Amino acid sequence: MRINLYLSESNEKDVIIAKYLKLKYSPKDYIKEMLYEAAIGQRVMPLVNKEIAIDAPEDEYEEIQGIDGIDL
Repeated sequence: MRINLYLSESNEKDVIIAKYLKLKYSPKDYIKEMLYEAAIGQRVMPLVNKEIAIDAPEDEYEEIQGIDGIDL
């Protein structure tokens, strides 16, 4: 079975969904896993605060001192 999903940039809910899915390593696999969990009756975890997940800036880390010359 093939299902196509279109998200409209003019629909606020679709924009939120698109931003959220862009955070996932594999949006297709993530959607399939969520649907599978719903189908077998497992709890599908909603986001507690969508603004934090979607609009939060990336974490900033301090530079590690003393590792000059080490190949990572």
